[in-house]
Amino acid sequence: MKVEAYAKVNDDNSLEMPYDGIYDVTHLAIYVLKKIKSKVYERDVVILILAFEVIIASIALKLFLA
Repeated sequence: MKVEAYAKVNDDNSLEMPYDGIYDVTHLAIYVLKKIKSKVYERDVVILILAFEVIIASIALKLFLA
């Protein structure tokens, strides 16, 4: 199965998962945000992915400096 890292865009510019499963970080972000709020937009997905990256980088930096 060939999957792609995109989302389906609705008429109101909200996003839906294109597949039933989670195959990418984008799909994971949409899934998590859908649990929190009813409509997910591209800005929400970008902010959540950046937050994940900041948390992971902070943990790595703390482990490196400790």
